Amino acid sequence: MGLPVLTLAMVLTGTGTHEMDARTILQAIPALLLAAALHFAFTAVLCLSALWVEQAGAITEIGTTLVVLLGGIAIPLALIPHPVQQIVTVLPFRAMAGFPAEIASGQLTSPDLMTGYACQMTWLLVFVALLSGCWRAGIRHYTAVGG
Repeated sequence: MGLPVLTLAMVLTGTGTHEMDARTILQAIPALLLAAALHFAFTAVLCLSALWVEQAGAITEIGTTLVVLLGGIAIPLALIPHPVQQIVTVLPFRAMAGFPAEIASGQLTSPDLMTGYACQMTWLLVFVALLSGCWRAGIRHYTAVGG
């Protein structure tokens, strides 16, 4: 779905995929897979709020907004003031959106790659644990209420 937009952007800006080498694309593939898994786990945790509240859609929209705003989609993270950028970098939102794009564009050094992958794995483990805990607690709550 994004391929036509990417092609149009490359034509309008005069850039092309020749600026991306195979190494950066291969490094970005695991980051994309981890980002997808992390985004799924994050969204699933938010969706499980439906077991407690009636406005679960609003909660998931807040999560989506955070990913867009703090993940590097709406505002490139390089444009955020440095003190705030340090905080945003360790939050899970960059790991879900901006990190794979930064790899593919060749912006990161080897230590940045390792830190980014570690951040993705850490947040994925956190959200899988939260997902498991929320599922168990939600089912208990739902069953206890008489659902």
